[in-house]
Amino acid sequence: MAGVMSKDDIAKSAEKGRWKDVSMQRKGMARLSDTSAVITYECEATRKNGQPYHAVVSSGYVSRPDGWKLAFHQQTALAK
Repeated sequence: MAGVMSKDDIAKSAEKGRWKDVSMQRKGMARLSDTSAVITYECEATRKNGQPYHAVVSSGYVSRPDGWKLAFHQQTALAK
């Protein structure tokens, strides 16, 4: 699955609470400028249906007057 999700789709997805037992380990951070950064982390979790999930994740943030906002998010599933 690949594609761009709208803000509404992302919000609906988050409301479903599809993860439990989430653990994240920071892998790296790149400050691109004073107003942007990317963090990379490894995530292990259990889906709502009990299926395990393991991925490397990157999230890009931009600084706005009201705080840091997620601008980009990507997940690459790893074999368990």
